[in-house]
Amino acid sequence: YFLIYPLFLKFRHKINAAIVLCPRGTLYKSALSISWYKKKPLLLLYKKMNIHRLVKFHATNEREKLAIEHFFPGSEIVVANNLPNINQPAFISLQKERGQIDCIFIARIVPIKNLLFILNFLENMSEKVNLTVVGPEENALYWNECKNKMNTLPDNITIRNIGAKNNKELIDLMRQHHLLILPTRGENFGHVIFESFLAGRPVLISDQTPWLNLSKLHVGWDLPLHSPAAFAAALKDAVNWNQQEFNEFARSAWLYARDFINDPLLIKPYHQLFS
Repeated sequence: YFLIYPLFLKFRHKINAAIVLCPRGTLYKSALSISWYKKKPLLLLYKKMNIHRLVKFHATNEREKLAIEHFFPGSEIVVANNLPNINQPAFISLQKERGQIDCIFIARIVPIKNLLFILNFLENMSEKVNLTVVGPEENALYWNECKNKMNTLPDNITIRNIGAKNNKELIDLMRQHHLLILPTRGENFGHVIFESFLAGRPVLISDQTPWLNLSKLHVGWDLPLHSPAAFAAALKDAVNWNQQEFNEFARSAWLYARDFINDPLLIKPYHQLFS
């Protein structure tokens, strides 16, 4: 009702208004690999119907623009970054002792968010790691696989599952932890990643999001999924932070978010998108 039906009406000239279509990451390979038998026939149908000639595409970054151009060459595309939460709380730190760390995973419990990837590399770590899992269990088979892996983890790894939480609770939850871990297989923006910066907390994420070159900025790590060892090594570095080192990363993350939301160019592309 919110995608296929409006586009069908536009094709039939039943809608005169302009249509802005934002794929929201659904054209990435990682997203298309899930339920591909439903998605690829629909993409072929859209191409045959020249749907892309009837809409203006909203890409949230250059990577998504390339994905749109791959499937729908010649499309009108406007790149405009997502408008995130701009209500940034004051910066606060958190007590950090060298040799242990409190981490948090916030996402739907589905394969694309990759919780099992975390559990697999934690299995071989000797450091003290506490991981809080936050999110709805949307895929029962995947969640069972994750629970089975949790039961095999060594005593130095503690997993606490607290289920889904209201969005308004997330920043306070993040500020109770030292590090967000999200080895996602693909995000067109990653609001929870940005909200971690907003909360003043560094991140350990995959390189399948727009948030890149994080280690140079001292706000975290963006690493390739083909290297679980790199994730484990980064987490070991974070475990060994002392208070001063954690404060540096946390403060840098908070400033990174502040600069992002205060960028005067953030709104400008939307004038072009909706004009």
